[in-house]
Amino acid sequence: SPEGFLHLRGEHPQLYLEATDGGANKWFLMSNNDDAGMFHIGRGLAQMANADFTIKDSNVGIGTIDPKAKLHIFGDGSTQWLYRIEHNGITGKVLGLDVDNTNAYINYTGDLLFRSNSIEKIRFDKDGNVGIGTTNLGNYKLAVAGDVGIDGSITAKEIEMKPNIWADFVFKED
Repeated sequence: SPEGFLHLRGEHPQLYLEATDGGANKWFLMSNNDDAGMFHIGRGLAQMANADFTIKDSNVGIGTIDPKAKLHIFGDGSTQWLYRIEHNGITGKVLGLDVDNTNAYINYTGDLLFRSNSIEKIRFDKDGNVGIGTTNLGNYKLAVAGDVGIDGSITAKEIEMKPNIWADFVFKED
């Protein structure tokens, strides 16, 4: 007996949504008895290979029919970014994430902030400057507020002592 207004039962139950143009805009919803708990949404013929979106064992796959995590996104390199996040109403602010054979990329059109408990901890500004523990980067490539531990040496072309910048001393006796 039907369990709802529309109830499909069969070995591979499928539902097609098709525009009147004859196929270019044909979508399907499909359940797969070969792999229990699997559900697909895709375009074209109802085959797993055409699935754009898959739910399997409480995992969601986009671009893959075999998701290995709660959210598994697979891209073929045909788009600029594998992941793209935009905020409605903020023009031109896009966060893009991507990977290739050797690197991972994060792209943002403004400053990139890392926060913990809503408190800014690290800032990469749009000019390539980095701030750790401070939001005031000044004109420094690296601005750090707080103690810095270095297990090794520091090499510099030039060291300039500027009192009253952050610390009022440069060296401290043991």
